[in-house]
Amino acid sequence: MRPTLEIFGLVVPSWHLFYVIGSIFAFYLMLAINRLNNDYISRAFLARLFVVVYVSGYFGARGLSLFAVQDVEGGVLGHIKQLFLLGPMTLLGGVVCSVIFGSLYAYFSKLKQKGSLRYLFDIAVPAFLIGLSFGRIGCYLNGDDYGLPILGIDLENIPWWAVSFPNLNDLAEQIYRYPTQLIEAFFTASLASVLVAVWQRVAYRFGVGFIGAGGLFLYSIFRFFIEMYRGDHRGWVVYNLISTSQFISILIFLIAGGFLIRFYLQYKDHKENLQKLTTN
Repeated sequence: MRPTLEIFGLVVPSWHLFYVIGSIFAFYLMLAINRLNNDYISRAFLARLFVVVYVSGYFGARGLSLFAVQDVEGGVLGHIKQLFLLGPMTLLGGVVCSVIFGSLYAYFSKLKQKGSLRYLFDIAVPAFLIGLSFGRIGCYLNGDDYGLPILGIDLENIPWWAVSFPNLNDLAEQIYRYPTQLIEAFFTASLASVLVAVWQRVAYRFGVGFIGAGGLFLYSIFRFFIEMYRGDHRGWVVYNLISTSQFISILIFLIAGGFLIRFYLQYKDHKENLQKLTTN
């Protein structure tokens, strides 16, 4: 556990450093995918969009943590003041705000290319996943978003993957936990890699937009179940049953699933119409 890192004599908080690194990697991955498609959307627009998503994502992640997880004094005004201070952040709050404000910015920018919003969705989701992977490494170094204790563990034969955190007094109490941060980092990096690898084939077979919806659909399933192994307080929508993050995962699952069905049916109809035109 390293909550701070020393780089060239400068001490920086680990999580916020990896948050920035992840954001930069996400941006350049989005540019790289776009370049493979002959810069279908201008790089200048993607740069502006990145700023909108970055800022809205920060305030969304910080805001959900303040309103759903932390106890803040001073009412609404106290919450607003805390938004502008560094502190705990909740990923899905950032995701929701990034999607909302990023989509609004893209929509009102009136992109000229046909299907550009769906295309943007396709290149943004793998970028988000790779950025999230770096963020979860930062969580691990900081001792945040830790997993539940492993029950019935043999202290003489501790699994190689088990972790403990000094900030939770785990070492003193000989508690070993599920490495939920590292599991999510590995999953999101792997999913992003797969999406990039199959990007053009899936877009050709199922239409533009399918990669983005599919990536969020798969991540929402993973996130719902990994929450069952989280040991930190997440806030409850249904007490002791559905956490705030699980509830948002369900919403993403339903929305992304709906888009998958819609994109597939629209593309299927389009292909059938083309086949009819070519045979007549």
